[in-house]
Amino acid sequence: MRALNVLLSIVVSVLIFLLVFEGGLRLIGKGPPQTLNRFDPALGWSKEPNKSLSRHGNGWEATFELNALGLRDDPMSSSGKTRPFRVVALGDSFTLGFTVQREDLFVDLLEKKWQAEGRDLDIVNTGTEGYSTDQEAAWLDRHGADYQPNLVLVFPYENDIFWCGEAHYLRFPKPQYEPDGRPTGALLADPGPKTLADRFAVASLGSKLLGLRPDLDRYCEVPGNPKLRSEFAPLLRTPPPFVAQAMARAKGSLSALSKRCAALGAKLVVVPIPSHSAVDPAFADEFGTKVLRVSRGEWSPDLPVDFYLSASKELGIATIDTRPDLKAAHSADRPAYLHMFKDREWHFTAHGNHAFAAAVAAGLDAGALPKATGAPVEIPEEHVAKALPKWPFVLGGLWLVLSLVYGATYPKSPKIQGFLVVGVMLSLVVGIFLGVAKLTELVPARFQSLIIIGFLLTVLGFVVYKLGARLLTVGELLKAFIGRGHWYLMPLVVVLLTIGSLLVVAASSPFVAPFIYTLF
Repeated sequence: MRALNVLLSIVVSVLIFLLVFEGGLRLIGKGPPQTLNRFDPALGWSKEPNKSLSRHGNGWEATFELNALGLRDDPMSSSGKTRPFRVVALGDSFTLGFTVQREDLFVDLLEKKWQAEGRDLDIVNTGTEGYSTDQEAAWLDRHGADYQPNLVLVFPYENDIFWCGEAHYLRFPKPQYEPDGRPTGALLADPGPKTLADRFAVASLGSKLLGLRPDLDRYCEVPGNPKLRSEFAPLLRTPPPFVAQAMARAKGSLSALSKRCAALGAKLVVVPIPSHSAVDPAFADEFGTKVLRVSRGEWSPDLPVDFYLSASKELGIATIDTRPDLKAAHSADRPAYLHMFKDREWHFTAHGNHAFAAAVAAGLDAGALPKATGAPVEIPEEHVAKALPKWPFVLGGLWLVLSLVYGATYPKSPKIQGFLVVGVMLSLVVGIFLGVAKLTELVPARFQSLIIIGFLLTVLGFVVYKLGARLLTVGELLKAFIGRGHWYLMPLVVVLLTIGSLLVVAASSPFVAPFIYTLF
C-alpha cells in the first residue's frame, strides 16, 4: 500500500507539472490549433456540420456557426434551391472568412448587394480552410448536382499552386487532378483520430524536441535560402522543377471545374485572390527579406495571380483581376490585409473584404447575374468598428484591484501610495514585455519564437539563481511527501512551495519583484 501511495504521489506531481506547462503554452499561443475540419473520403476533409468555433487576434474576432450542411452560411435544411438563381462560391480560408464576422465577409456582402438590387438569388459559401483548387473541383464534382448552381465563383490563392501538386496537406490526404483535367482516382485513407501531439501542446513540444514528430510543412532549397517553404516557390521567377508539375495540376483542376460547370449548365468565373505583397510594395520588401530571403528581382508577388489569369484564359474561363481595386483601397491607415509579422495573420481585414467584394461586383459581367429590378446598390463601408484591444481594460482592472488590496493590507499608508506603487510595478512589467515584443518584430520570423523562449528562460534562470540552495530544500520537502505517500496533499504542497519560492525571490531582487507581486 505504501508503494502505491508513493507511486500516486509521483504521478500527481508529474500531472501538476504537465497541467501547468500545458496552460502556459496555451497562454502564449502555442496551444494545439482549433479546426472546423474532419476527414472526408472524397475531399480529404470537410467542415463538421453544426460546429461552432471562435477565433480572435489583434483587433479582430471571427465566430463560426456552421449550418447542418457544414457551411458557414444561413441555416439550410437541404442543398436544393430556394431561389431561381444560385451562386456557389468555392475557395479556402479567405472565402470562409477566417478573420471576420459574416457581416464583413465578401461572400455575404455580395449576396446582400445583389439581393438589395432585386436579383432573386442566393450565394452558397463552401469556403474551407486549407482547400486548394483541386479540392474545389472535387467539391463541385461531388456536390454540384445537389446544389444546382447557375454561377460558380472560384477564389484561388497563391499557395493553391503548390498544394495542387501534393497528395497530402498536413495529416490529411487530398484529391488531385491530372494536367488534362482527369481525377487521379487515388483512394483517400482516413488518417485516424488526432494524436496526443495534435491534442496537447506539451505532447506536441515534446515530440518535436525528441524528433518523434516530422515537420509536416514542405521545404525546398533555393539560392540564398536553404529552407524555403515550398508553397512560396511559385513566387520565384526561376522556381524549382516541382513547380512546373504543380502548375500543370492546378491548370488541370481549372479544366475539371470548367468541364463540370459546362455539364451543370453553370457559368464559371475565376477570381484569384492577391496576396498582401501583391498589393503593398512596402510589405513585399519586408516579406522578401524576412521570409523568402532572395533579392527583389528574383521573385514577384504577381506571378501566382498571373498564372491563374493566363491559365483560365487558355481554357476559355472568365476571370476578374482585383489587384487595381485592392491597391487603391489599401493604405497604412486602412489596410486591406492583416500583417503577417505584427498580427500573425495574412487574411483580409474587414476593410479588405469590403474592397474585394466591390472589385468582384464591378468586374463581373452583368449578364452573369439575373436582371436587377431595383436601383444599383454599392458595397457599404465596413460598419463593424475595429475591436478594442482588451489588454488596457485587463491592465486597468488589475491596477484597481491590486491598489485596493494594497490599501487594505497597509491601512496606515497614504491612500494614494497603493495606486502609485502598483502603477509603477505594472508599468515596469508591461514596459519589459512590450520591449520584448518590439524586439521580436525586428528579427526574421524564424528567430522570433527563440527570442520569446530565451526571455522566459532568462527570467526562470534568474529565479533559480536567486533561490540557490533553497531549491535543495524544496526538493527535500517534495521527496519527503512523496516518500510518505501523501499523494492527496501533493497539489497543496506544490502550490504552497511555488508561492513561497516566488516570495523569497521577490524579497531578494528588486528586478524580479514587480513581476511576482503583479502575479499575486
